[in-house]
Amino acid sequence: MRKNSETSEIKTFSMVFPGKKQDESSFINEVVAATKVEAYNVSPSTEDLLRDLYDLIRTQEEPLDP
Repeated sequence: MRKNSETSEIKTFSMVFPGKKQDESSFINEVVAATKVEAYNVSPSTEDLLRDLYDLIRTQEEPLDP
């Protein structure tokens, strides 16, 4: 994207899991620092998933693979 427009505003969205084995925050932070993007991180919870599940299924419009 930077090659197409050096001044373009680039936003990224990442799921992070602080304190968990799956957390990739350190890698995300390296990429953000190197690319100067506007980064947004979310840490989803079980409650978030349950609250948004219907909308997720409706938006997918196809079966989710287990």
